[in-house]
Amino acid sequence: MNDVEEKGRDVKNDLELYKIGIEAQMHFNELLIRSRTTVITIAMGVMGATVIALRELNVYFCWGRVHIGVVIPLMGLVFLIGQFIIDFFYYFRLLLGAVDFTEALDRRYADKGGLGLTSAIVKTVSRSRAKLVLAMFYIIPMVLAVVLILFIVLCMGPRSAAQEAMTCVTESGLR
Repeated sequence: MNDVEEKGRDVKNDLELYKIGIEAQMHFNELLIRSRTTVITIAMGVMGATVIALRELNVYFCWGRVHIGVVIPLMGLVFLIGQFIIDFFYYFRLLLGAVDFTEALDRRYADKGGLGLTSAIVKTVSRSRAKLVLAMFYIIPMVLAVVLILFIVLCMGPRSAAQEAMTCVTESGLR
């Protein structure tokens, strides 16, 4: 086998590897989109359930009573934090690994005018920008959950026995 045939095989092999790398990026992007869509759907459901739950009174735990409107967004906040950890430290890293792989192939053929898709994308959307957007995707609903919890705790506060009795009297039509 001569050098030309060997280089031809190398190029063919590299193109196949590049194709696999691009498919991996597409797969991880799809996985991230599905995961994030589910996260936002659940986060919005939690916020909606909280608003509905504001009519309810309290949930009793061994340490005391807590308004149900605090418990629901608190669970949502824990869920968001967990999903952020999984997304940022696992799924996003998988995507970056696929990007690194195809970017290395891009560099190998840069002087020959071939490939280059991954390098062009990385040049347009830097890793720091991608990390910022990812962080904002989770931080915004987390902040909303904290604001909602603070609003409920500070503005609604625990209801006194007199307020609860008045609510019962008012709801039964007696004044």
